[in-house]
Amino acid sequence: MGFVMYNVLLIVTAPIILCMLLVKKRCRPGFLYRIGCCMPNLPINKSTIWIHAVSLGETAAVVPLIRALHQRLPHCSFVLSTVTETGKEVV
Repeated sequence: MGFVMYNVLLIVTAPIILCMLLVKKRCRPGFLYRIGCCMPNLPINKSTIWIHAVSLGETAAVVPLIRALHQRLPHCSFVLSTVTETGKEVV
């Protein structure tokens, strides 16, 4: 029952949350990329490792991981995506 109520609440509030995000000026730049509607043209294949970090802290924490993985897997390419503008600046 709780799962159904959660889903109903999510469906009802999603348009409101979307409108609130579009109203905030700081949320508008790159909004479609952040929610996955538009994807940059990336050369992704079987040897690509994609790591997603949500916040600035996660972005900073994952950098040593990517460096270590790159040393162990030099034939792989890496893609790091982030949600926040500050995380994007760190990348």
